[in-house]
Amino acid sequence: MSALGPHPASATSIELEYGKRLMLFSGRANPALAAKIAGKLNVDLGGVTLKTFSNGEVYCRYEESIRGADVFIGQPM
Repeated sequence: MSALGPHPASATSIELEYGKRLMLFSGRANPALAAKIAGKLNVDLGGVTLKTFSNGEVYCRYEESIRGADVFIGQPM
């Protein structure tokens, strides 16, 4: 039995059996890899806004609520 429950064909999250959502976002390093992972999971990548400040700090804003979700970021190092 799979932990992944039914989900719409074009969704940015997967409802899991234990009441959480699985969400996947891409970092800057390899968006193509994150897209391939999303394709394998049959989920769309979540929207995210990334900016870099002049001091090198990174600003990240998720474009939908991630509250209570299991969030994964595809960012190879």
